[in-house]
Amino acid sequence: PVIRRFKELRQDLKAQMWQYDFFRVGRKDADFSTTSIHAIDTLSFLAGVPYKTVEFHYCPNPAQEDLVPGILLHCEFADGQTGRITLAPSTGFCAERCTMHGTNEMLYAALPFHSPMGSMDGAGEILLARNDQILLREPQVETDAFISNGFYGANAIFFDCIRAGKRLEGDIASGLQAVEIADCIRQKKLE
Repeated sequence: PVIRRFKELRQDLKAQMWQYDFFRVGRKDADFSTTSIHAIDTLSFLAGVPYKTVEFHYCPNPAQEDLVPGILLHCEFADGQTGRITLAPSTGFCAERCTMHGTNEMLYAALPFHSPMGSMDGAGEILLARNDQILLREPQVETDAFISNGFYGANAIFFDCIRAGKRLEGDIASGLQAVEIADCIRQKKLE
């Protein structure tokens, strides 16, 4: 729900630059690309256009080599917007946050994240600011994880589209680029 609301608000704004922060704790996955794909796909969905180029930077943790290294993705979108995705699989807390920067305006979302220690951002929040003024602040309502994390809504949209014979907004074709970029992470490519 937070991502859908962000996308709705974003339609009236002119984006120049994006930031997506994807924080996890103590991850030791053999293949973190299967998790990182969520940030990659979400940012392209919010930007509304595919990626043009992506550069990858890997930040190993020499203090504990069995942890997944940090990964920075510097992105350019097909329409000239730029972005950065920070994948920090071994940081201090779990969170996901997205920021869209425009000329003297910013749209920010803290997504709800359910972890054993709880979420630093609670149920999540959306904030719209322009010219150093907060125009909108929408704290999200605490609810069950399957609702706040979007699983219920995604399934409802899927079944509603099937019933109505409509094409889904996101499909295999639209998600293929995110799969290709995640595969670059799996292979530890640089561009």
